[in-house]
Amino acid sequence: MAGFLTFRKPRQNLVKLGMLNLAGYRRKGLLAMNNAAIILAAGQGKRLGLNQNKVLLPLAGHPLVYHTLKTFASLEELKTIVVVAHKDELPEIKEIVRKYEANKTILITCGGDTRQESVRRGLLALEKILPEKVLIHDGARCFVTKEVILRVLEKIEPSVAVTCAVGIVDSLREVDSRLNVIASIDRNSIYAVQTPQGFVYQEILAKHQQTAKLDVSDDAQLFENQILVKGDYQNIKITTPADWELAKALTKKTRVGQGFDTHKLVLGRDLILGGVKVPYEKGLLGHSDADVLIHAIIDALLGALALGDIGEHFPDDDQSFKDIASRELLKKIKTLIDTKGAMIENIDATILAQAPKLSLYKGMMQENIALDLGILREKVSIKATTTEKLGPIGQGEGIAAMAIALVSI
Repeated sequence: MAGFLTFRKPRQNLVKLGMLNLAGYRRKGLLAMNNAAIILAAGQGKRLGLNQNKVLLPLAGHPLVYHTLKTFASLEELKTIVVVAHKDELPEIKEIVRKYEANKTILITCGGDTRQESVRRGLLALEKILPEKVLIHDGARCFVTKEVILRVLEKIEPSVAVTCAVGIVDSLREVDSRLNVIASIDRNSIYAVQTPQGFVYQEILAKHQQTAKLDVSDDAQLFENQILVKGDYQNIKITTPADWELAKALTKKTRVGQGFDTHKLVLGRDLILGGVKVPYEKGLLGHSDADVLIHAIIDALLGALALGDIGEHFPDDDQSFKDIASRELLKKIKTLIDTKGAMIENIDATILAQAPKLSLYKGMMQENIALDLGILREKVSIKATTTEKLGPIGQGEGIAAMAIALVSI
């Protein structure tokens, strides 16, 4: 039976007794062990070209490292997790960790100036716990699966480094400094190394203590004997802008929201629709400028993200919003959407008005809304229709608008 187990039984006994399959039997052995994992989250992600640590970037509504930690914290085979954080980001990391404190021992320690120093500090944080096996994982690999983690954990044995890896699918060439081809390389003998990597705890701690000044790109390089297990092509490390775009695509979920608003037409008010002043003898009555089109769009956007309605965010008894331009409210909603890491895919809105005619102004409304939301004009559709003189709107007593928004997160 492959792997280093706390107990073994002959394979034939398992079959004869009708016990668990081999994979389940190995997991039972792991559950009896004191295993730990170290998640490295102290890097700054300079190659991503952003002014913040990439592990804190919003992905599918949560910081990137949240997704990594969630997978590791869900495994009963791991008793302890150490998150290595940048000293300036301890409050943010603590807030993320708090969600898992009830069912897992999670420690937080400050990282060093290099990856290797951060790993060493993570290992030292486990000295009192003394785990048998330890996994070391890059926090920016947020798509790691439980299956990959367990494959690595099962294979750990003394004097061996275990790492997950995937084969290369592209043709390879060796080149010189001027990109002149020197030779073709057989891709069948080349593998791309990922994390987690697994070790006997005391051995990897000793290696890091002995080679503190040695510069290596991954911890398995410290061992002469290495074992590869099957990784996952989606277990990418978010390093470049292209990686980040791929990560967003892999986690993208679309949500739909709908909004509706109506206001009474009165004399002595400007008619504002989509931020455009439309020439007419009457205007819409309301606490703000009563722009029903923008109000319906705001409610649609809020609905798509389950963030309440316009009245909760901008109550009509708050004098700070008295006569405010609804475009300013729309900009505030855009800021809220950005903090959730969401993206507006498109908006489709219809204005219901018997009069005035609005065909000349719909383009300007599109421009205003697209500008305030930071999206392309092509993502905003505005239509206008009458009610064929039916009801209060058909009798010219008011104007209404309805909107649908598609948002990805």
